[in-house]
Amino acid sequence: MGKVNVMPKWNELFLTTIKYYSDGKAHNNRKAKIEIADSLNLEEALRQAVNSKYKDNRTENRVGLAFSTFVQTK
Repeated sequence: MGKVNVMPKWNELFLTTIKYYSDGKAHNNRKAKIEIADSLNLEEALRQAVNSKYKDNRTENRVGLAFSTFVQTK
């Protein structure tokens, strides 16, 4: 399967994020964002893209948004 060449929207990451956290283990959220982002099979340029305003990794930021929404609705 080829690399994904479209950045997923934050709300498209809900299921992936829920699956990651549903194993019943304690997680370090920073490490979790990296591992979830790595699991998306994105093309390297997308995976390394930086948000120009906040200077953070765009993919990891979107995973964080998905997680924070999940936590708020839990």
